[in-house]
Order: sequence, then C-alpha cells, then structure tokens
Amino acid sequence: MTTRERIRAVSVLLMLVVVASALPVCGLLRAQTLPDNATARRSVMEWHGGAVHGGADSEADWSRAEARILHAYDQNVRFHASSIENAVRRSVLRSIVSLIRHESFDPPPPDVIVISVIGKIEQFAQETRAQFSQDAVINLFEVAAAALAESVDSYSQFIPPFESALRRARQFGEAFDFGVRLARQDGELRVRHLAGAGLAARSGVLMDDILLAIGNVTLSDLDIEDAALLLDAVAGRAVSLRIRRGARVFDLPLLPEAANLPASSSRRLADVVYIRLYRFDTDAREMVEREIVFAGGINRAKSGGIVLDLRGNGGGLMQQGALIAGAFLNGGAVVSVESRDPLQSVTYSARPGDLANGLPIVLLTDEFTASAAEIVAAALQDHRRAMVVGRPTRGKGTVQTRFELGGAGAVYLTTGRFARPSGAWLQKTPVVPDLTLGDPGDGEPSISPHSCPDLPDIDDPWLNCAIAVLKAGSISSFLGTSPRRQ
Repeated sequence: MTTRERIRAVSVLLMLVVVASALPVCGLLRAQTLPDNATARRSVMEWHGGAVHGGADSEADWSRAEARILHAYDQNVRFHASSIENAVRRSVLRSIVSLIRHESFDPPPPDVIVISVIGKIEQFAQETRAQFSQDAVINLFEVAAAALAESVDSYSQFIPPFESALRRARQFGEAFDFGVRLARQDGELRVRHLAGAGLAARSGVLMDDILLAIGNVTLSDLDIEDAALLLDAVAGRAVSLRIRRGARVFDLPLLPEAANLPASSSRRLADVVYIRLYRFDTDAREMVEREIVFAGGINRAKSGGIVLDLRGNGGGLMQQGALIAGAFLNGGAVVSVESRDPLQSVTYSARPGDLANGLPIVLLTDEFTASAAEIVAAALQDHRRAMVVGRPTRGKGTVQTRFELGGAGAVYLTTGRFARPSGAWLQKTPVVPDLTLGDPGDGEPSISPHSCPDLPDIDDPWLNCAIAVLKAGSISSFLGTSPRRQ
C-alpha cells in the first residue's frame, strides 16, 4: 500500500467515526436560510458588473440540483463502496451544497453548479473505469467535493483530511515549511521566491531552479499546491531533490533536519529596522512587535525607519493583517469587509498609538503579495504612512472561511471581499507601488533595482532600493538622486 493509499484509508476511518453525527456533518452549517436582502443583492450586482442571474434561487431549485449531483455520484460508486461509506460521503456532499447556498458571498446558480460538478464526476469516472478500485472511489468523492467548492470561484476549495490537518498546523505555526514559492513555467515548477531560513535554501536550492522530482515523485505531474504540500512533508527525511539548473540536471540531497520556517525574521541594517514577514499566523501582530524589539527597537534619535518586507507573503488571517496595519497608524479605517449578510459586514479601524513612533516606513511588495498582506500595503499607502516599493500585488481581495467537514476534511468558501480605506475594492485590483522596480508601470515612477546604490552586506537589490528610498525621505527625492533612472 502506497503512502497516499494509507492516508486515504485513514481518511475513510475518520469519516466512519463521524457517521453517527453525519446529518448534518458540518457543525458550522446554519440551520436557517439567510434572507434575500436587497442591499446584498445590489452589492453582488456591482461585484460582477451586473452580470448576475436575476432573483434568488428557490428551495426547489437547490433541492433538484443536489439530487442530480448525488445521483451522478451514486451511479459511479454504487458497486464499489459500502452503504455506510456511501451514506457518509453523500452527507458531506449535501453539506457542501448547503454551505455554498447559505454561506458563500455570491453562490452561483444551481444549474451552473450541476453542469460543472456532473461533468467532472463523469470525466473522472470514465478515465478510471477500467481500473476502478476502492482508492478510485475515494478519489471520485474528492473530485465531486472539489468540483462543488470550485464552482463558487477560483479561491474556494475542498481540502482532503491530510492536507487539511497540515494547513491548520501551518496556520498555528506547528507545520514544517520547505521555504520556497513556486511558479509554473512550460509545465515545470520554478523557484520564484526562496526563504533564507528554510530547508530549501540551507540545502542549496537557488532562485530560478526548476524542481523536477523529489525521490521518485515527479513534481511536474502535480499542481503547485500539492507540490508545495509534498515538499513541506519531506522535512527531516533523507531524500534527494532532482533539479535542473541551466542545462545541468542533478540530485540535491536535502539536509536531514526538520525546517520549521519562522513566520518572520528581522535584523538591523545600520540605522534601519528590517522586518521580513512570511505569513500571517495567529500571533503575527505580536510577532512584528517582537521583531522590532529584537532588531534594537525604535528610537527617533537613532533609527532611520523601518523596511517591512512583504514579498512572497500570500496572506493568512485577515484580522492579523488589519492589526498589523493598525499598529502603524494613529487611528482611521484600515479595511472594510463586505459580507453576504450586511449585518456581518464590518470596518476595522486603528487605535491611537503608532508602533514606529512616526518614523518613515517602506513596504516591499511583489506579485506574490496577497490577501492579508495587501490589506497592510493598501492601508498604509492610503493613509500615506508608508511608501510602497516593488511590484504590483496579486489583487486577491476576498475572504475565505474554513468550514470543517467532520473527519472528511474541510472546505474553504469565499464569504466576503475587502475594501481599502479609500473605498476601492482589492479584488482584481492590485496595490500599485509608489515606485515600481523592474519594467515601467502604467505611468508610475519606475527604476531598475540594479540602479540602486549597493549597501554593505546586502546582496538583495530590492532591499537596497527600499533602504535608499527610506533614507531619501520620498520617492521624488530618491529619483532625483538615483544614479540611473529606468
């Protein structure tokens, strides 16, 4: 039995444990239907530019959709799964349908869900019919669950039990992290960001390396999320990573140690406090305060300011992003969250008291800066509290809420969207830097990062630029003294 089969076997046992309470499986599912609020519907119309089906779908519409999805699922598993196993899985699928209907910010029409989900169920069943097995039955359930979640939008997803446990552990700082951000290029996975404290960097992985395989598992066959989970799982094991570096392909042995990548790091560079924030965990706000103390603290007489590096930070807990942004403000709105239920919409505001005592701040961003990290960048930029330097952010301005599915994993659904203090929505609208590094933006000031002055003991051109901007005091002053403008 392979590792994946063992994981899935355990998943089945966990699901059977909760069969007694499987109706409903999800303890977070609301019993009542939310009212079709006119204000919420207008907001959804604005969200999609008016391209939303008219009116609320009826109870009968949703019941028919659920019945059609379950029928398609049953047709493909009835000869391959026990009645108890099938009852549990059917209950999980019903729970996901109900969550989409009642909790998602903009549930798609039931008929759209039916077409998407049934198509993926039947495609998978057709591809595996010749070798249908118990493992394929579990796979089919996961395909159906994933198709349901993905019918909402590209950020909603179903997470199987093993991956769900790993994500929760990572959120609370208990999971190991390989320390890379990957991007797909020509079907292969390329290292686009490398954390200096991670296992990858300490084992010898370099930026722009192409990761081909780990052990006997070919990484190009996996999507980015699955590849990242697999890489995280190898910490502490005696395995090798196959790499293509230029024209050379070789095996790189990984260090035989666990690599729990910290959520942040800091150091003092001359009179500048430099903080790198990798993700937003449950104690991110306190962590930033500790990093400032660790780097020597803030003293207006001795400190030149703060560089807060959010490159590669894909976000995390929205509330922590709001807290960190608010920590550097003396009041005012930080972020507004619009939910499907207007009663749950909220605006987060900063309390008086600036953690940096008014010292200048530069934020570093790139195309991997997303979600909670964008809340920080947008709030400090709108309040003119920080200068943003780097590349435009991802533009992920939606809220995903995690709903547990008993022993069957979890589902993440989009339940709201963010607005920056100016009122502009962050979804699909990235934070544009005050100074773009690299290719010129749409009229924004830009400069090649290699044009910035080289500083001692810093081999990061972007960081050199950030410190130079900080010392210049403004973008215009920096560009006036910069040796070579783009």
